[in-house]
Amino acid sequence: MRLLRGLLIIVTAAIASAGGASRVMAQTSAAQAELVALEPVRQDINQVEAALRRGGLSVNALGEFSRRLIPVRDDLRNRIAELEPRLAQIDERLKQLGPAPARDTAPEASQIADERARLNAAHSDLDAALKQARLLASRAEQASADLLDRRRSAYAQEMLEQSSSALSPFFWIDAAGALSDEVSALGLVLRTWWSLVAAGGLLKLASAAFLGLLLA
Repeated sequence: MRLLRGLLIIVTAAIASAGGASRVMAQTSAAQAELVALEPVRQDINQVEAALRRGGLSVNALGEFSRRLIPVRDDLRNRIAELEPRLAQIDERLKQLGPAPARDTAPEASQIADERARLNAAHSDLDAALKQARLLASRAEQASADLLDRRRSAYAQEMLEQSSSALSPFFWIDAAGALSDEVSALGLVLRTWWSLVAAGGLLKLASAAFLGLLLA
């Protein structure tokens, strides 16, 4: 009877250990999958940043890149919100296990040692994934801010090019040319008028009428 009871205890412990090991292995695999899943996100951000460095983008192109970043930013926020509690759970479990025994002390049970090793591996992968997600989120936010600034500048430039601005030097050159022609014509008229007046008194009435027409 005692032998049977002992066997049951051993089997139960083995099952519990196997279950814990399988959960830890699942956590480790999931953490590694998170790192893999972040790669296409990183590539999307790289493409946007490369386009910003090249410059010369239109308002429409800048708007398209901004729209591309919206789901990327949302995805990263969701990933961070999911990874943080998972990492905290592993931290809590490691605290429950306590530190590994020193070398000069009696070794701990192999099941505990194995679980600690797997937990440490899962913690390392999850921590790396969380740091990568936070870094990518920061880059995505910065790229979005840069795109917004570029869109404002590009829109202002397009509006400036589509309208004749009083700040443009060509506007003032054209205006000065037109004014010069008007002044020259007026000067010619006045010189002609003065010549007629100087020609004789009989022209006084005509000159007065002519001057009246100019002032009308």
